[in-house]
Amino acid sequence: MSDKLSPYLLDTSLVDYTTAVVLESLRDRENAVKRKRASSALAFFEDILDSSKEVEKAQLDIFSKYSTALSDTNAANPILEAYHGAPSKTHTQPSEYDLTPAQRVLTLPDTLDVIFSHITTLSKSTRDTLHAAALTSVSLHYAAQLRLWRRPRDLDTIEQQVRFAFGVAISAALGEGLGVHVKRLRIRVMKGAWNARLVTKIVALCPSVVDLTLHWGDSEDGVENVTAESAQWLSKTLALVPDLLYLNLAQYSYAQPTVGVTIPEDAHLPFSKLKELRIYGFHWYFDAIVRGLGANLTSLDIGYGTKLSPTQVIATARKLTSLTSLRFAGPLELDQLRLFVETAPGLESIDVEPFDDRDQVYMADVYTTIAGLSAIKEVSVSVPAGPTQITQLAKSPAPLEVLIFSITDIEDESAVKAALLDLFTAKKTTLKRISERSGFQLSADDQLVEAFAATPTLERIDVTFDPERVALSDATTKKLLTQCPRLGLTDGLSTLVAGKALYGEKYKAAFEKAQAAEEEELAEDILAN
Repeated sequence: MSDKLSPYLLDTSLVDYTTAVVLESLRDRENAVKRKRASSALAFFEDILDSSKEVEKAQLDIFSKYSTALSDTNAANPILEAYHGAPSKTHTQPSEYDLTPAQRVLTLPDTLDVIFSHITTLSKSTRDTLHAAALTSVSLHYAAQLRLWRRPRDLDTIEQQVRFAFGVAISAALGEGLGVHVKRLRIRVMKGAWNARLVTKIVALCPSVVDLTLHWGDSEDGVENVTAESAQWLSKTLALVPDLLYLNLAQYSYAQPTVGVTIPEDAHLPFSKLKELRIYGFHWYFDAIVRGLGANLTSLDIGYGTKLSPTQVIATARKLTSLTSLRFAGPLELDQLRLFVETAPGLESIDVEPFDDRDQVYMADVYTTIAGLSAIKEVSVSVPAGPTQITQLAKSPAPLEVLIFSITDIEDESAVKAALLDLFTAKKTTLKRISERSGFQLSADDQLVEAFAATPTLERIDVTFDPERVALSDATTKKLLTQCPRLGLTDGLSTLVAGKALYGEKYKAAFEKAQAAEEEELAEDILAN
């Protein structure tokens, strides 16, 4: 029996490459580099292939014979004879073999192709330029290789995962394997976790990783069956990276509450050093997680779909004394929020998204609790607020940088604008982003936009303006565009500057270029969200 993973592991180009380098080593037995190259390729397959699967066992048996042949001349002769015999003393060895690009992975151009197809540093166009430059210079190649390998691109498909793992494994033939330089990994776990052993192999090849994302399934996949084997696999995989500091566990295929699944006794250990944890789902593993969390954790993001009991939430809040960032998407009661705040008074960022109906008392108390934090910089609350809550944050002593909020249609527009004026006046040296998520339409005049322009740190205006009620002078438009050098293109900004000659002539192209570069990067950032 084979499984879904077998055809990917037994990819013809990888098997043919391994066979080719083994034959090359057998024909030149004194060449240590060729021997190491062959040994590295064989070791990859011998470690990951499963002898209980018939199709994999057949290939594993062949490669086991090859491994023996590398150190046993008697075992090597039948293999060489099967491949047209061993060369005679007068036979001239070809300097190159007719191998596919995948088979020539250790040659300079193809190694670079592997590296540069995975890196995320700088922009895509810059990476392409760097790739082209490195192909002309061996010294540039070696100088860039280790630095660029630290942050591979997201391993979103099985093909990417197999080739990444194989490339890392055989890179040891050139000296120290590239895997020890990898610092960040983002890996997709398929529905049913049928690529689990491949994921474990990748993590094992990269023991220096400090930032790990395991993205399990997608929301359209339906129900995921979690078993004791799932718990054992997760525990084993996380234990392979002892220096882990940043962990993102996202299980988007729904996992029902588990019964009778035993979590390994030491499952909590990988969480003890964490500085940041983002978790979506994985509620079946949360008891082990919270047992391991401690004073090192500064950022906690509990995503919607993580079914936690009140006891688990309270136990978590009581342990996190160093927390500076909290995002909680799901039912969060006021006493639980207050406990987080009391335990970690240095909180700088709070995002509360209950995803259920909450009354005005809850909303008012949430804002009152947040406004009492002296260090708060970022506030996001999904429960609709009123002008009073915006003014409350304006009056707080905190260095507020980001406010993401919602306003209901019943609120008086003039009161909302007055509250925003208070906010921008009070936080004009710190405010970077203002976002209203419900689509509440505002008119825009010189007074409001001049308050925006007087905030040089401003980066985003995510507010819905009614195009029919935007009345800005050219002078105010100029102030906004010249006094806020970090401002990015948003729908709100586009509405404000629509039809203004200064924007079209001097700023539009630069804004659109910056937005295009941002979207290009996000297109490659597949598993981060």
